[in-house]
Formats: sequence, C-alpha cells, structure tokens
Amino acid sequence: MAAADHEAPLSPVLRAWCLRNSQPRAAQALAQAALSQAGDPIDAADRIRLELVLAEAALHLGQPDEARRWLDISLQALHRSSLPLCHADALWIEANWAHDQGDRVLRTVALRGAIEMARSARDPQRERLGQLLLAVFDAAERREGFASQWDAQVRPNLDAPEASERCLAHFYCFLAADAQGDAAGALSHALQSRAAAQECGMTRRALMDAANIGAIYDDLGELGAALEILEPAVREARAHGAPYPLATCLYTLAAVLLKQGRAALALAMGREAVALLSHCPGSPHYVSALQVLGAVALRLEDWPAAQEVFDTSLSLRRNPLAPPTAHGHAHVGLARLHHRNGRPAQAQHHLMCVLESDPRQVEPATRIEALTLQAEVLAAQEHPQADAEAVRCLEQALAEQGRLGGAGGRPPLLEALSAQLARQGRTGEALARLQEALAARQEEQARSASRHAQALEVRLRTEQALAEAQTHRLAAQAQQARAEELDRLNQALRRTLDELHDTQQRLLERNEALERANAEIRELSLTDPLTGLRNRRYLTEVIEALAAQALRPYRAGTGPVRGHPGDLAFLMVDMDHFKAVNDAHGHSAGDAVLVQFAQRLRTLTRQQDFLFRWGGEEFLILLRGIPREEVPLIAERLRHAVAEQPFHLGPGQALSRTASIGHASFPVDPDAPLALNWQQAIDLADSRLFEAKRLGRNRCVG
Repeated sequence: MAAADHEAPLSPVLRAWCLRNSQPRAAQALAQAALSQAGDPIDAADRIRLELVLAEAALHLGQPDEARRWLDISLQALHRSSLPLCHADALWIEANWAHDQGDRVLRTVALRGAIEMARSARDPQRERLGQLLLAVFDAAERREGFASQWDAQVRPNLDAPEASERCLAHFYCFLAADAQGDAAGALSHALQSRAAAQECGMTRRALMDAANIGAIYDDLGELGAALEILEPAVREARAHGAPYPLATCLYTLAAVLLKQGRAALALAMGREAVALLSHCPGSPHYVSALQVLGAVALRLEDWPAAQEVFDTSLSLRRNPLAPPTAHGHAHVGLARLHHRNGRPAQAQHHLMCVLESDPRQVEPATRIEALTLQAEVLAAQEHPQADAEAVRCLEQALAEQGRLGGAGGRPPLLEALSAQLARQGRTGEALARLQEALAARQEEQARSASRHAQALEVRLRTEQALAEAQTHRLAAQAQQARAEELDRLNQALRRTLDELHDTQQRLLERNEALERANAEIRELSLTDPLTGLRNRRYLTEVIEALAAQALRPYRAGTGPVRGHPGDLAFLMVDMDHFKAVNDAHGHSAGDAVLVQFAQRLRTLTRQQDFLFRWGGEEFLILLRGIPREEVPLIAERLRHAVAEQPFHLGPGQALSRTASIGHASFPVDPDAPLALNWQQAIDLADSRLFEAKRLGRNRCVG
C-alpha cells in the first residue's frame, strides 16, 4: 500500500505507516504521539491514516477489540470524506480483522469493497493486491476446485517486481499444491512466499509461512527440519509481539514435539497457543490449536485436561463463526478418552455424534478415525454381534479411505480388519486382508521415499534460487542500476529453471524406476514362489469380473451357451498323504513333488483356465466356459493323470501318489443363480474335497 492519499504526508505519518507491519509497537507509539501532539491541527487524511496505523498495529499485537475500535472510528470518518485510497486501506484491514475472527462473510465483503475503492481511485497495485488476497482466502476456504478459477490471474504474479505481490501469489500456489498433495511444490512456494514477505517487511505473513513450512516437514516425517524452522520462528514471533503467528508456530511445534515423544513440552506450548487464540474462537487456527492440545493430553493420559479441551471444542458449535467441522474431532477425542477409561457406552455415544452427523460437517479423515475407533470399542465387548459390527465399521472406513485416495491410511485399517477377521475364525479373509496391508504399506513407503526425495531437491534448489536472487538484488542496489539488476535476476532465474527442469527429469526417472520396482513387488505378491502359480490374492483380483460374466446369461434369461465363457467350475485338488512324503524323504523332496504336481495340473488345463496354489499341497483349478455335466469327467481325467505317472525324487527314485478332488460349478444352482456367491461355490468344492478324503481318498466328489 502507498503511504498516503496526498503527495506530501507528514513525516511521522509516513514513518508510522511504513513500520506498521514490521515493527507494530514502534508504529503504535508514533501514531499515538502524532495524534496527541499539541500545536497545528492534523488534516483529515493524516488523522485517518494514523487511526488505521493504530488499528493494524493492534491487530498484529493480538488486540482485536482495540483494532475494531480504531477501525470503526476511521470508517465513520471515511463515510463523511472522499478519500478512496484511505477507504481501500481501511477495508483491507477490516478484511484481515474478520479473517482472524473467522467471519468469512465480512471478510469477503470488506475485501471486495477494498478492491472496488482501489479501482475507482485508479490504483492498480492496490487492486492487484486485493485480488490476490481474495484468491488466497478463496483457496484456503475451498481446498478443491479453486485452481482453474484463479490460476490464470494469480500465477503471472509469481515473478512480479513487487515483493508483496510475489508473496501472496506464492502463498496461493502453496495452498493449491498442498490441496493436491504435492508436498514438493507446496514447500517450494512456502519458502518463496516467506522470502518475499521478509523482503517487504510483512513479518506476520513470514511467520505464518514458517509455520506452514514446519507443517510440511512434519507431514514428510522430517522432524529435525521442522524444528530447525519452527524454533527460531517462535523466538522471532515472541520478539515481534504478534500473538496470532506465535500461536500458529507454537501449536505446529507442539505437534512435532509430540511425535518426538516430548509430550510435556508439547503440552506447555499447546496450552500457550490456545490461550493466545482464545480471543478469536471463530478462527480455524484456534480449532487446530485445540486439536493439538487434545492429542497431547491424551498421550499424557491427563484425562481432566483432555476433557476440558474437548468440551471447549464442542462449545464452539454455539459460535456461528466457528468452522462447522470443529465438533467432529472433539467427539472422537472424547470417545477415545472414555474408551481408554473403560466407559464403552459414553465412547459410542460420542462416536455416533460423528457418524450420524451431516457429512458436510465432518472431515473425511475424522469420520474414518471415528469408524476405526468404533471398531476398537466394539471389539472390546467380546461377543459375536459386536465382532461382526466391528468388521463392518473397518470395511466402511476402508471404503471411505479409498475415496480419499492414496495409500497412507490403508495399511493400519487393513491390519486391524485382518486381526478382527482372524479373531472370528475367518482365516482366509484375514490372510487376504493382511496381504493387502503389506502391498499398501510397500506402496506407502515407495511414495513416501519419492516425496522425501522431491522435497529435499526442491528445498535445495529453492533456497539456492532465493539466495542467488537476493545476491543479485543487493549487487544491483549497490550499483544503482535497476535495468542491469533485472537482467541479472532474469538470467539467474532462467538458470534455476533449467536446473529445476533437470531435477524434474531425474525425479521422473527415479519415479519410473520406483514404479517398475513396485510392479515387480506386486507381481511377486500375486505369485507362489515355489510353483510359479498364481496365489489366492490373484484370485481376489479376477474373480469378481469372471463371476459377473458367468451370471450375465442368467440375468438375461438365456442361460449358458456351450463354448461361451460363461459357467465357472472350481476344482479343489489335494495330493493324498503328502505329509508322508515330507516325513520319509524330507521337505526338499516334498517341494520337488509339489512342483511336478503343479506342472502336471498345468498341462491338463487350457489357456483360458486358471490354476492357483491354494496352500500346502492343495491347488484350486478354475475352469471357464465348461458345461457343468462335463466337470466330473474333467475331474476324473485329472485324478487319473496324477495317479498313473510317478513323481521323480532324483536318480532312480520315483514315488506314486494319488489325488482327491472336490468340485462345484458356478452358479451352483442354475435355477437360482444368485442364491450362492462364488466364495460359497469354492467353499462347496472344498467341503466336497473333504468328503473325498473321508471316503478313502483317490476319488472325485461333486
């Protein structure tokens, strides 16, 4: 913003106005002295400008009531005057005041008014700054769908000559990248936003950017780097006397300390942050501070403190300015508190407050956390109905996690579901879920490593670019050659962009290598290492489509057509007395027999059929497009092929073995094709295999 609306402002007015962001206490003292001085009266424009200095300084110093008082005084005077630039600045300060209070409506109205005033006064810089701040507020409010609306207007300002414009443009791009899960991009823009804010004296913005940078490092697991940025920021915020950014840095630092196991120190910082923000309970930062403090209190098992924090969060529902999602985290926290203290009824009450709420008023991550905790509470009740409901909660949490995207939250959910299924005796399903958890954790580790590498590269390149740009600016100022300075800066930026492009190429190559490695890992997870056959997990990936294809003719009312890939047949094949092979000849001989057994079964199946190693000496054959009346003949052919040819254990050693087979077709009942699903058809084949064993082995039962 410019210093004043007229060409020759009084020196104290100009000095106070220039210091209001970087040194608010000094600006406040200058403005108060100028307003109270005796002698020549101050003209209207200068008086309003000094009142605005007092309003903005009070806002920085955490005195919202004092800021509002001076704002009202200046706005009343402006309604009687014709000073559009002063009016634009007053509305700008009011927008920031409303933002701190969480009043989104007043914030937008005031900011749009400031833009209109700047436009009517033909001040393009004020207008651009207003538009940029409007884009920032909109981006922060709507984390999805805003990029296409504002990108074309904001991104050209990333290289603007004015540091204040670059700062807001980079902050907007930080929000965009963060919403899209681009940690490297978010880090780059946050670093550049902070550098631009420091350059133009926007101390509050620079401190808030430091908190954002610390939060990114925290998300990446770089706790040392987070402390490196946050601890100096806390000291700077204390010296600056700005409680709002101090509180933001404090609760971000508290979250990092909690992860390091320094819960007692985190508790002190969390309490200080909440106290500093208590004067603006509608602010989302106040909600965040309460969430961190609640987590710390739970970790310390300080139940009274946790109860107090979560009750405070719930009381925000009476505040029309508070974020509508504030209550969800509090209910989950209270549920966790009651669960740990053996009060399941109270825990379930709070969880249902989350799960039965309007989805628009509960963040997806909070809902997933509530479902997971609900499963934990139910599992502790130890009765079958509760166990089944716990499984349902975990499956629902998995579905909602899938809609969020990414593998980050899936492994613990899958592991919990596997444990719950195993507890119910559903061993096969438990194993399948555990295998999914392993694959998801591998995917998460690969993604985390990639994001970590990108973040380190971007941090290095960005800091180099910022340092180089600053060096060029200082050199240009020393030489008093603005044109030469701009030319050197452009060259430096071009070199940096080339380096960033090279870095991107290297990262792309690394990502491709990671993708190939992940593909190999996935292939290994779907294949039995001994026989080379597919395993159960592979069946779960293909069976749904095959089962739907098999049911399609029945849904159409035509029934299966011979030769059409319709009906399925499941043959569960088990080698008889296989344990005796291991006992008599050793496990290596047993492995050799299993490999030959698998090869023999493979030669007797068609290309469109599937052969799986089901476990131990048990194999599952899935036949496609086979008329059900031919299945017994195929089973007998397989049985004879096993019995008629011995297995070779080595030079001069041969061993004869037989096989038992249970088989079932799908649909199991052509007259009621939907009565039993494919899993039940496999279970039926398995039970028939058991019957073949009971009847004396070396036979087929269907």
